This record gives sequence, structure tokens and C-alpha cells, in this order.
Amino acid sequence: MSATIIAPAHSRFEREQVTVLFDRCQVLAGRFGELSASVLISEIDGLVVGLPASLTRPEQIMVGGVLGHLLARLARGAGLDGRADVARAFFDLADAGPTMESWRLQWFRATACCAAALPSEIVTHEPPIIDVGIETEALDPHL
Repeated sequence: MSATIIAPAHSRFEREQVTVLFDRCQVLAGRFGELSASVLISEIDGLVVGLPASLTRPEQIMVGGVLGHLLARLARGAGLDGRADVARAFFDLADAGPTMESWRLQWFRATACCAAALPSEIVTHEPPIIDVGIETEALDPHL
């Protein structure tokens, strides 16, 4: 006697969800130059919040790899990659365990560590105007 097990449709991470997640990761990666690191961390955390708890281990590894790469790129761009506490957070994330909930917990610990390590950001909406005085004798008359 053979048993056929059919998993409910909601227990698998749908291909469309993977596509949407990866598209959102690409959009965020393209915005690295225009958004602050803290905003990017918040946006990436939002992607993680939306992940279902029913991810299988292979799905978790695939999704976690892409999100981890995005976070690592952010950490490197923000100059955090040389910090021991940030490196430890990434090691802990890699060793999170087999369940989605343990991975998610480590993810939020890693992003909190990165956010705490960020230098204070000055929120400005316009670039500062700097008045630089130049003596007229120093200017080349041919320009």
C-alpha cells in the first residue's frame, strides 16, 4: 500500500510570490544611492515580515540567500563590513536553524545590529548650499 501525500496549496511559497520578492529586492538594490541605509534596512525588514512561516527549508535558503546578499551589500556600502558585531550578526544569521521563525528572529537581530552600527544620519531633503569664496586673482582669465 502506497500513501500519496498532497500538501495544501498554501503551504508552498508560490512562484509568483518569489518573483515579486525578487523584483522588490532588485528595486531596493537600485535605490541604494537615493535612500539612507536606515530606510533601506526598514524596507528590507518589510519584505521579511511579509514572508510566510510555511516556507520549506529549500525556499528559506533561497529567499534568505537573496535577502542576506542585499543586507550584506548595504552593510558594505555603509562601511559596516569591518565591524566585529556586524560580522557576528551575519554568522548568527547563517546559523539560524531550520525553522522559518528562528531564521526570521536572527534576521531581525542582524538588521537591528546593522541599524545600531550606522553613523548618525542627518535627515535633509535638499543638499546643503556651501558658499565658497574664491579670490579673483586666482581665476584663470581664459576660462
